[in-house]
Amino acid sequence: MNPELKSQIESQAIWTFPECIALAAEFGLKPRFVVAMIMMLGRTYQDGDAGSYRNTDQAPFEN
Repeated sequence: MNPELKSQIESQAIWTFPECIALAAEFGLKPRFVVAMIMMLGRTYQDGDAGSYRNTDQAPFEN
């Protein structure tokens, strides 16, 4: 693995999809490889708003 890539991944705990795209473009890699490396190095990959909801007054599935 590229030591510079590893260093950049270890520089933050949580990575989002747009950040993975940018990192992949910077190193000429596929985004899925970057996501795999993030997870392999024990960092968190957060895909969009997974696990959250906008209205905090209601339960997530309440209409």
